[in-house]
Amino acid sequence: MAGYAKKIVDYIPSDMTFKSELNEEWYIGESGNAYNASLANTLINPGETKEVTLVLTKKMTNDNTGTINNVAEIYESSNDYGLKDVDSTEANKIQGEDDYSLADVVIGVKTGEVYVYVIITLISITILGIGIYFINKKVLRRI
Repeated sequence: MAGYAKKIVDYIPSDMTFKSELNEEWYIGESGNAYNASLANTLINPGETKEVTLVLTKKMTNDNTGTINNVAEIYESSNDYGLKDVDSTEANKIQGEDDYSLADVVIGVKTGEVYVYVIITLISITILGIGIYFINKKVLRRI
């Protein structure tokens, strides 16, 4: 049945930070969770998807990489017939319901890229130089 996602909640992970200037359609509620009501008046048909974007930041240190689990779900919904969703309950934080979404974000540190390029370049130049030396030596020997 078609319906409306009146309000969406994102349970912001503890090591992530919400910045209102990066999230014009979101606000922080008294609970500390982020809420979005941008789809409140948008009819969503069965099988149809809608997308909202939330930008969170993380202060990086040497030891805070890894997987972060971010959870969002429909906090409030409605439909034109006043019927309740039969297979999920709003804002109950139960994984597996169709109003619940989980995103795993893997944060890692990328290091050594510059060194790899320098080493590859030096090896290539060395091989090229040795090749030119032997080619010139064989060619000069024939003359």
